[in-house]
Amino acid sequence: MVLIVAIVLFATGGSNDKDSAAADPNQPEQTRCVGLKDPLPAGAPKVEIAAGPAPTTLEKKDLVVGKGAVVSGTPGEIEVNYLGVTCRTGKIFDSSWSRKQTLTADLANLIPGWKQGIPGMREGGRRLLRIPSDLAYGQSGGQGIAPNEPLIFIVDVVKG
Repeated sequence: MVLIVAIVLFATGGSNDKDSAAADPNQPEQTRCVGLKDPLPAGAPKVEIAAGPAPTTLEKKDLVVGKGAVVSGTPGEIEVNYLGVTCRTGKIFDSSWSRKQTLTADLANLIPGWKQGIPGMREGGRRLLRIPSDLAYGQSGGQGIAPNEPLIFIVDVVKG
């Protein structure tokens, strides 16, 4: 529950660094994502979270394009199911599916990676977000999240 509050309340700006990491298997471990290492919680979608370079810019990939209303980029309440994974450990640090309860929050109060990564989704849609640390919790980290940790989310929009 603390992580939900942290996600909802933590809203800092990020840098505009557009450099991307090369897909080099010889990269130092701190710049690579190890892939999902934990079992998925009951009810969570079976989505592959693969090993690879850590994101240096926000990466969005629609896994399911919804058919409902479009989430706008303006502040407004959204309802989502989500799963959050730390890039360097592959551990699930938070999941609405684990709690069997969706998250309802104002988009304006979410981490920058969500503020930029969720608009444009449609209700019923599922998106993979690969978020660099500067658009997540940055140098401060958070409960269960190391400082400068890139994050990976699977987000299902229930209501936008």
